[in-house]
Amino acid sequence: MPIPTAATITQEFLRLISDGRRHEVKRLQNELRQIFAITEDEAAQRLPSGRESVLSNRFRNATFTMRKRDLVRFDEDGAGVMIAENGR
Repeated sequence: MPIPTAATITQEFLRLISDGRRHEVKRLQNELRQIFAITEDEAAQRLPSGRESVLSNRFRNATFTMRKRDLVRFDEDGAGVMIAENGR
């Protein structure tokens, strides 16, 4: 299975945090890897620049978009996240 798009990650991310509680970002990343059945080889794929993995890039793009659209609220240190009113 190919690595999902940022839009697909966004949809699943919002579903996972829809309970309104605080969730650890690292745990959510692991859950998403399991949900999308991403293998170790797929997770290791790098962008052409070689600086970042494709999966990390898509996850970062998804979270950036959710934050800009005020769909989620991150802790000050970025370790935790909650759904915002606009994300419900």
